[in-house]
Amino acid sequence: MDIIFRMATAPGEGTYEISLKPVEWNLLLLIDGTRTVSELARATGRTDFEVARIVYGLFSAGLLESLPKTSPSLAGRARGACAQARRSRS
Repeated sequence: MDIIFRMATAPGEGTYEISLKPVEWNLLLLIDGTRTVSELARATGRTDFEVARIVYGLFSAGLLESLPKTSPSLAGRARGACAQARRSRS
C-alpha cells in the first residue's frame, strides 16, 4: 500500500459536521503527505487493511486527498527533510 495522503487543502462541504472517533483522530494526526498507508499501519500498530479502511473513510468525507505517486527516492528525501526539520525545532 504505497499510496500517500495529506490533509485536504479545501475540505468538502459539510466536513464541519463530521465527528471523528479517537482512532481516526490519531491516524489523522500522522497523515503528513510523506507516509504511505503501510508506514501509517506500522506507526499505529494496525494492519494495512485497518488503516486503509480508516483512510478511505476520511478520504470519502473530504478530509484527505491523495498525492501523485512519486519515486521512492523522492519520498525518502521528503521524509528525511521532515525528520531533520523536527530535530532542528527541538
